[in-house]
Amino acid sequence: MKDQEQKQDLDQNIVFWRRWEHVAPGMLKEIKGGNLNGKTDINPVWRFRALTEAFGPCGFGWTVREAERWTNECAGEVGAFVKVELRINLGRGEWSEPIEGVGGSKLCGKGRGDGLNDEAWKMATTDAISVACKALGMAADVYTGRQSHKDADQQKTGGDYGSKYEARNYGQNSTRNSQAGNYTTQPQRAQNSPIPGAATGTQAPAPAPRRRTVTLAAVEKGQAKRLISELSQHDYDDMRDWAAGLESLKAQYDYEPAALDRIQQLAVEERNARLAPPAPASAPADDLPL
Repeated sequence: MKDQEQKQDLDQNIVFWRRWEHVAPGMLKEIKGGNLNGKTDINPVWRFRALTEAFGPCGFGWTVREAERWTNECAGEVGAFVKVELRINLGRGEWSEPIEGVGGSKLCGKGRGDGLNDEAWKMATTDAISVACKALGMAADVYTGRQSHKDADQQKTGGDYGSKYEARNYGQNSTRNSQAGNYTTQPQRAQNSPIPGAATGTQAPAPAPRRRTVTLAAVEKGQAKRLISELSQHDYDDMRDWAAGLESLKAQYDYEPAALDRIQQLAVEERNARLAPPAPASAPADDLPL
């Protein structure tokens, strides 16, 4: 029993790390130029969308405050630096402690890119927010080298960074070893061979069953009542409990981002209606003569 409780606590603690560690398709690109030439850049809008999905709109579910800004001069160049504090709403009026992040960018100086960079402070702020989000596990697979802009699913542009990509896919022929934390490749089909697995003498694994996708149209037609009812059993004001409810739904189907947003809205309305105190009974009419 104790081991089971510890596992449940661990699952709750790491729920957002697992949700965010893999970046959605189309959200990575190659950095060209500078000290990070050839490295992978992460679209900052993906981070904002992830925070909003989990906690609510900026300013209500999560906030970023600039705690400090300064400049440093070295070798004829000036760098702009910013420290931010990211806070997330844990529900029931409780906010997290500040999650700090420090970022920087070249403001002006000699060498390539001479002149004043009027985007420096904005770039430094974006960099600082990314550092704070890193502590929550966001894009952890990129920082650990398990994902990069060279991956096949990142070659598309204008990718959809919504909820349906939160279930991670490491490629058609790859599986993740959860204990060792690495990747292994399944046997490849021999070129021009009609027999799967002929190259290695092994039988190719059966394809995974295709998951259904819940659309916004289906939700509006009332075809997601069971999912709405399941989610309404969880407490929206309790971040962990609500996140557990969402993960349970995502384990069953894929969702259009708008469909999942609508399901959450309807679940909150259903829960509020169920928990609302009954209306007081009207007093019986006085039929006595005046």
